[in-house]
Amino acid sequence: MIIIHTNDMHNHPGSKLEAIVEGYRSNQEIILLDAGDAVSATNITCTTHEPILQKMSEMQYDAMTLGNREFHFSASGMRSTLQDAKFPVLCANIDMTRGELDYITPYIILDRWGMNIGIFGLIVPMITEKMKVKHLSVFRFHKPLKIAEEVVKTLRVDHKVDMVIALTHIGYSQDRELAASVKGIDIIIGGHSHTVLPEGEWINETLITQTGSHGKYIGEVHFEPESSPKFSAKLVDSK
Repeated sequence: MIIIHTNDMHNHPGSKLEAIVEGYRSNQEIILLDAGDAVSATNITCTTHEPILQKMSEMQYDAMTLGNREFHFSASGMRSTLQDAKFPVLCANIDMTRGELDYITPYIILDRWGMNIGIFGLIVPMITEKMKVKHLSVFRFHKPLKIAEEVVKTLRVDHKVDMVIALTHIGYSQDRELAASVKGIDIIIGGHSHTVLPEGEWINETLITQTGSHGKYIGEVHFEPESSPKFSAKLVDSK
């Protein structure tokens, strides 16, 4: 039982990514996730085609979280940037009452390995009410840790999931704070800070993982329900 993950590829996936993913898929069911900044776009310029998102769609990614590179100040700009993503784009701390956000969802629930697995996304707050540039965008973002607590409760209590994965683009230091302050998260798959965690890091009962950047490494989280701990992490060279 394996979770494969990437982050901060910036349109530079490792040359071995597809082969590694297909190698695992030929033998077992996997979960394939990305923690944001897959593209190399900016928040101001608008793109109409992102090759990396097309590749990820062809590889059948299960989900990615919105990264600051995927964010655009305008609703039409962000829709255009994300149009090649034929998989769920997650972000729980974006204000869902502003703009057209049918292409973003707070969380998904996957049925894998006989389990219900809740996966939610978080991003660094790109636009808040305190920022002078707020008038440039229809979007607003909530503080990620506060929203995380609410979403975990929804997944654990309302949906009764067996496992919770936080797919985050908030950086390593906030990931550590998230693991320390919000109970009920099994795995944090992080991005944004380009941190390399060769075997992950445990805080309380939460495993934090991150692969660095630009596709140099691919992350693997192995899930062994009968072992203790149930999860182990490693990085695989993808260049």
